[in-house]
Amino acid sequence: MTRHPARSEASEVDVVATTSTYRELIERLRDRIRESQASAARALNTELVMLYWSIGRDILVEQQAGGWGEGVVARIADDLRQATGGARGFSRRNLFYMRRFATVWPEAEKVPSVMAQISWTAHRILLDRFADHPTLYAWYATKAAENRWSVRHLSGQIDLELHERQGAALTNFALTLPPADAQLRDHRPEDRRLPARARLEDELLPQRRR
Repeated sequence: MTRHPARSEASEVDVVATTSTYRELIERLRDRIRESQASAARALNTELVMLYWSIGRDILVEQQAGGWGEGVVARIADDLRQATGGARGFSRRNLFYMRRFATVWPEAEKVPSVMAQISWTAHRILLDRFADHPTLYAWYATKAAENRWSVRHLSGQIDLELHERQGAALTNFALTLPPADAQLRDHRPEDRRLPARARLEDELLPQRRR
């Protein structure tokens, strides 16, 4: 009886898939993919945070120079959504957060690098609580980045006044941190072409029509 070529090949593949060499290959490639995904997500988050900072700064500068009222922010939000195909990151509320972010850190070279390591949702929580206290802002941002806190955990630690319980030395804390724009410059160009987290992309990409 003649062996079917396709079945024979499939059988050989199954045998190969049971070998330690094959399993090690899969694990090695899996780890490389995950590392690249994480690197891409970090690069995109850095881009996103610094983009939001720059938008907030430009709005702030133009409002101050032109004497524009607060109502112009809503108009900017509408025009940006139209210009970007309905991207969700440019609501009126979010633009106010961007402007506040630029107010806390008025110079790009002085934005601590840790700011690019936490999500924008975490920034919004910190802006609500510490817009007038940059040192506390930077301290909690650093803790959140170092310990990979969820947004809920960050909020809970702020409510518990963790900095008070730990007796943190906060004097000029933010000044000891490297700037975020340096971290942005350090990303290799090829890192930015890697697949990035959909959650971050969703902030900038046009909304899909259903």
